[in-house]
Amino acid sequence: TLEIHAFSQDGSAKRRILIEGHTQPGAIAPYDILFDPTPGAELRVVSDTIPPTTTAVASPTPNANGWNNTDVTVNLSAVDNEGGSGVKEIVYSATGAQAIASTTVPGASTSITLTAERTTTLIYFARDNAGNEEAPRTLTIQIDMTPPVVTATRTPNPNANGWNNTDVTVRFEGTDSLSGIQGTSFFDVFFTLEGANQSATHTFTDLAGNSTSATVSGINLDKTQPVISGLPAPGCTLWP
Repeated sequence: TLEIHAFSQDGSAKRRILIEGHTQPGAIAPYDILFDPTPGAELRVVSDTIPPTTTAVASPTPNANGWNNTDVTVNLSAVDNEGGSGVKEIVYSATGAQAIASTTVPGASTSITLTAERTTTLIYFARDNAGNEEAPRTLTIQIDMTPPVVTATRTPNPNANGWNNTDVTVRFEGTDSLSGIQGTSFFDVFFTLEGANQSATHTFTDLAGNSTSATVSGINLDKTQPVISGLPAPGCTLWP
C-alpha cells in the first residue's frame, strides 16, 4: 500500500490518497501519479517505461581534424518522453587523459570541463524518476595545447670566417608528440645566390592548430674566385 500526499505549489497540503497494488518479489512497478487540479477530478496512474535521452555539446567545438587547443566544456542535457516521469539525474564518468570517477548529478543538466591534453572519453546517461535508464553514450575529446618543436640544420657548415663557397641547404624539421604535424614534417630551403647575411623562416602547425616558427640567418655565400687586376707591370711576368 502506497500513501501519497499531494501538495500545491505553495507547499500547502492538498489531498491524501492511498494506492494499493501487487507485484512479484524483487520486481519494480514504476508509475507516475498525475494530479488534475480540478476539484473532484479523477486520479490517473500512468506507467513510464521509456528512458530519457541525453545530448552532449562540446564548447568550443573541435576543428576539422577533431582536435581542440583550449580547455573544453561539455554540456549534458537530458529530456524525458512526453508524459513521462521526468529526468531525475545524470550520471557521467571519463577515461583516458582526464579520468573521472562515476558522478551522479541531480536534475536534467550539468557541465564538465576537460583540461588534460591528449584523448579523454566521456561516458554519460540519464535516469528518470521511474527508474528508467538510457544506454550509456560516449563523447571523445582530444586536446593539444602544446606547439610543435622545430629544429633547423644547415649543410655544409661555414668556414672559420663564417662563409660558404658552395650552395647551402637548410632543413627545417618539426615534431609534435600530441596531435602530430599537419602536412610534411620537414622543409628544405636552398641557397644558391651569392650574398651576405641571408636567412630563411619556416612555420610548422600541428593538427590542433598550434604553430611554431624557426629562422636561420647569417648565411654568407661567395662562389666567385678572386680576380687580380692591374698586373703585371711593364717588364714583369707572373709565374705560379
